Amino acid sequence: MPVRKRRPDIPAALAAVLQKCLARDPKDRYPTASAMRQALRPFC
Repeated sequence: MPVRKRRPDIPAALAAVLQKCLARDPKDRYPTASAMRQALRPFC
């Protein structure tokens, strides 16, 4: 289920990061924790 369907108040850019984190196929997720941290940095 798309993140914004459950939480429409989340900014679209943050929802995109979260969707990538939750991707079913591991190759569609962030390759490293560092890459995920970099993607989340604008929201901290």
